[in-house]
Amino acid sequence: MVIWALILIALILAYFLGLVDLDSWLKASRNLATFVSELYIRFDLLPDALHAVGETFIIALFGTVVGALISYPLSAISAQGITARWISLTVRTIANVLRTVPAIFWGILFVVMFGPGNVAGAVALALYTAGYLSKFFYETFENVGKEHYEALGSLALPWMMMAKALFKHTEKQMMSHIMFMFEYNLRTASILGIVGAGGIGYYITQYVSILNYSAAFTFFIVILLFVFLVDGVSYIIRRRV
Repeated sequence: MVIWALILIALILAYFLGLVDLDSWLKASRNLATFVSELYIRFDLLPDALHAVGETFIIALFGTVVGALISYPLSAISAQGITARWISLTVRTIANVLRTVPAIFWGILFVVMFGPGNVAGAVALALYTAGYLSKFFYETFENVGKEHYEALGSLALPWMMMAKALFKHTEKQMMSHIMFMFEYNLRTASILGIVGAGGIGYYITQYVSILNYSAAFTFFIVILLFVFLVDGVSYIIRRRV
């Protein structure tokens, strides 16, 4: 019964969206055929594509490193058992706002502030990363055994010293979170160019806007291979760590 209801809803929505028009599907097929015929690698553009990948890498790395640095104190203050509950909830709310706002909207904001380019993308990713890593880090803290909290609490350590001890205890998990975030930021940095926030996405958007699909495809293949390479290296590092 549920399946039939879903099918009926899908058909109704398809009708309102114009997806039941056969002519539109035929036109789409012709457009796709034209598009596919222009998908080939432009070897003369490989140096430019590699340069764009380098920009994307720097944006993602900056966002990850600076975001991690910001998230260290934020997560320490956010974790329950380290600071007062009202302080923890306040800082968690700030981190949630940073994380909830999509990176592309941060990109738009900083494009308005700094103008189009890599600076806007790097700062946008730094804030977005700070929100995400803060959550990962304080959850890691709170998963530490109760006996560790009790042992540290018995020493009457200031919250900063207590946080430092917990960081030392959870160092491997922290590194794993940072590596994951870098992989994620590399993909996100590729998209931020759509709003002018630098990276390879900016070049791809420009080529698509002038219907130069072969050039856009070349840049896409280069960033795709680079992301695969980074994923592989990251996986090996995380396994060894």
